[in-house]
Amino acid sequence: MSLYERNCILRFLRHISDARDMLFLLFIFYLFPISVAISELQKCDEVSYREHCFGSAIFQSGQKYRGDLKDGYQHGHGTAIDITGDTYTGEWKDGKMHGKGEANYSSGDTYIGSFKEDKAHGYGTYTAKNGDTYYGQWRNGKMNGHGVLKFGVASKAAGEKYIGGWKDNKRQGQGTAVLPDGRSLSGIWSNNKLIETFNNSD
Repeated sequence: MSLYERNCILRFLRHISDARDMLFLLFIFYLFPISVAISELQKCDEVSYREHCFGSAIFQSGQKYRGDLKDGYQHGHGTAIDITGDTYTGEWKDGKMHGKGEANYSSGDTYIGSFKEDKAHGYGTYTAKNGDTYYGQWRNGKMNGHGVLKFGVASKAAGEKYIGGWKDNKRQGQGTAVLPDGRSLSGIWSNNKLIETFNNSD
């Protein structure tokens, strides 16, 4: 197992607190096997790097890249560092983050999971600098589908957890919020608001 794979697993395990989380985690790993590719491509021509090859490049945006290249674009597996300080290691397609990878942002936030055309898409885990962690489904760079959000100790909602449906980063559909005092609110959510209660236990 590679260092990258171990880091992914450790970040997931750090946020498991109950059996439901474990089942969801196993489901993610079943659908989302993480692997790291080691390039077997020939070294690029330092002048053009136009064929499918392995090498280093600096793009007009200022991004520095080392990895697989094809027709002058990031394509395959590689690592990029932007002028903002954001870094990404993982799979690429036609110059865009596409496939499985890990992004570390200059803000202190991280994302490990699937990408599609530079956006989080599929299954992945996002950890904010304040400790907030979401793991679950993504679409077009936003939380969409089913997922678990846990608020970190530095968050205004520290200790709270929500498990359920999401639409464009907002709670939507069936879900359960577990409050810091242990109470749970289960029901139907719309636009981050609980509109129909299934169970409200003290």
